[in-house]
Order: sequence, then C-alpha cells, then structure tokens
Amino acid sequence: MKCPTTLTRCYSNFVEVLCYILVCITIPVSGWFVFKVCKQFERVVIFRLGRRRGVKGPGVTMVLPCLDRYTVVDMRTKAFSVPPIQVFTSDNGVIETGADVHYRVTDPVHFVTSVQDPNHALRELTKTSLRNQLTKLELTDIQNTKISICTATQADVNKTCSLWGLEVGRIEMSAVKIISMPEPANPLNKLLGGSIGSGLPAGIMGAFQQIAAHASSTGPVQASPTVPSIPAPSPVASASTRTLTTPQDIIEAVRPLLSEGLVRNFGTVYEFILKIDEDAKDFFFLDLKTGNGSVGKGKPPSGPADVTFTLDQDTLHSLMTGRMGAMQAYITGQLSVTGDTNAAMKLEVLIDKLKL
Repeated sequence: MKCPTTLTRCYSNFVEVLCYILVCITIPVSGWFVFKVCKQFERVVIFRLGRRRGVKGPGVTMVLPCLDRYTVVDMRTKAFSVPPIQVFTSDNGVIETGADVHYRVTDPVHFVTSVQDPNHALRELTKTSLRNQLTKLELTDIQNTKISICTATQADVNKTCSLWGLEVGRIEMSAVKIISMPEPANPLNKLLGGSIGSGLPAGIMGAFQQIAAHASSTGPVQASPTVPSIPAPSPVASASTRTLTTPQDIIEAVRPLLSEGLVRNFGTVYEFILKIDEDAKDFFFLDLKTGNGSVGKGKPPSGPADVTFTLDQDTLHSLMTGRMGAMQAYITGQLSVTGDTNAAMKLEVLIDKLKL
C-alpha cells in the first residue's frame, strides 16, 4: 500500500494536469484569467494547492484558476510615520518625538509567510526600539546626536525585520518637543558620589548650596574658626547604595521619591502580585494616579489597578539584583503583565531611572 504522501502527490498531479487541459481547451477565453502581467517593481508569490511554487516576475506569469493562490508584492521603497511618543530621558526629563521610516521588501517569500501584517509589526518594532534608544540618553545628548540615534535605531530594527523579508533604509526623527525639563543636577552628586547627596537633610543641603554660591562669586572659601561644625548626618540608605531584594525594601526606597510630578506624568495605578507558594500570594500597589502618589502592601485603595504584574520571589530577587532583565522575565513567562501595556512600559522606564 502506498503512503498517504505519495497518494496526495498523485492526486495533486492529476488535478493539475486536468486543469492544464481545461485551460488549453478554453483558450483564448481562459487567457484573461490565467496570464498575469507583473511590472518591473512587482513580484508574485504563488501557492499551488497550499505548496509554495516560488517567486515569479517581472513579466508574464501563469496562474491556474482554482488551484493557485498568489500575492503581488511591491518591491519599491515605501515610508510610514511613527506617531509621537512620550519618553523619559536618563536625566528625568520628558520629551515627545516621532520618526519617519523608509523601508523596502528584500525577500517576497518571507514577507508573505513570516508575519500576518508586516507593516504594522515594523511600525511597532520601530516605536519600541526608538523608545529604548532615547531612554538611555540625557536631553542635551538627544538634541545633539539625532543622527546617531537614528542610525542605532535602524540597526536594531534591521536585526529583527530582516527575518520578515524587510529592510529599513533610513529613519528620520521628527523635532523633539520638551514636555518636562530635566531635574536640576545636584552639585553634591559629583562630590559625594551618585545619589548620596540627595539623602542629606534639607538644612545641610541649603548650607552647601549657599557655600557653593558664595564660592562662585568671591573665590575660594577660607576656613574660619568661628564657623560651628555641622554634625555628620546619620547614614541614609538609598536605592543606589543597597541591594533591594524584598518587597519592604522596595517600598521604603520608593516612598520618598513619590511626588505630584510623577502622578501627573504617569496617571496609572499598578498592582503587583507576589506568589509565595502554590496557594499563598501577597499583594502590593503603586498608585501614581491620585494625590502625591502612594505605595504599600495590599490592594490599591483607589480602586482597580490599570496594570497588574504577577511574579514569584525568585524572579523578584533576580530582577532586583540585575541577574535578569524585565523583558527576559516576560519572554520566559516568569513575569506576566495584564492591562495597559503602554503604562507597563512607562513603569520600566521609571524603574531604570530610579535604579531600583
């Protein structure tokens, strides 16, 4: 007995031969339906009874009615616009910018078979890549290095879209609109290292700022024996000087950083579900929608959350110690996200900015 594959091939060949005979009998009427003319910039991808027959064109191509399904692919360079997106810069500024993307099809077969809607997929990929490039830079760097940003975004996008039979030839950023200026640089950061200066009491900060202003106007500050000594501040733990591996550590580190500005920029309520074991779960919330913001344990007091993250203790520890990135945890299924994905991405930018 012949195998099913061989029988299927025999049936396919029989139907194909029968169709050729019918086409020959009905010529020239069938010529209007069988022969397709492809222009110089077009290619035709033909599938006969579900099997790919190859790429045809330019010129005259024969398509058997009822047996062949074909797709005409335009090989010319095309363009689309990425709508403006709001992005946090590394120096805590907020900007809005878009881009114009020029691309072309390089492999018609992969273009037809890889993604259901390649144009939409390319648009979303470009938007994500551009956002990732901008969040790494300060506002002044973005304004001065737009060409290098576009080049890096183009290279990043081409790594993925080449598998779809597409190639991005040029990306042009639109004008950068400043939504919120970066926070003023803390002069103690360079002297005391990172964010240590931000943990000092307000009175000491004011004293240092007055000394710095006086020094800039009158020259070096001379030591005076009549100036009372300032007692050393108690050690202040910050997100950048300690490892945050427990929910309570994260809550204590985030709470002093909440402000009306964050609420105005985010307008989102986040909920975190931490799986202790198969039956036990802990709930935490980050409200960046009401008042000056709030963070704590339990359900969001302001109502249902806009975005919900679900993860276990091992994943939380890996994320906080830097052994795993958020995207890697999401792809591998260790971190699940439900709700507004755009708001979820904004939280990732905030976490990177705060270095939690």
